[in-house]
Amino acid sequence: YKVLAPGGILYVKTDHDGYFEWMKNHLKDETRFEVLLESTNLREEYPEHFLSQFTTKFEKIFLSQGTKIKSIVLKSKK
Repeated sequence: YKVLAPGGILYVKTDHDGYFEWMKNHLKDETRFEVLLESTNLREEYPEHFLSQFTTKFEKIFLSQGTKIKSIVLKSKK
C-alpha cells in the first residue's frame, strides 16, 4: 500500500491454495484496497484477462499437474 501510487493496482496470481486462502483471510477486513477480481480458476473464469495471457515457469509446471491458478487484483483506495 505504501509504495503504490493513488489508485495503483496490485496483481497477484498463485498456484498455492493455502497462500490464496491466507490472502483472502487477510483481505476480508482490509479497507485500503478495493478487490477488482478474485478467482480460484483464473484461466477458466477470466481467459481474456491479461494475467491469463502469460505463463510463468512455475505456472507451466503446476498447470501440467492440473493445478488451477488463483488470482486477486487489488486497487489502492488512496
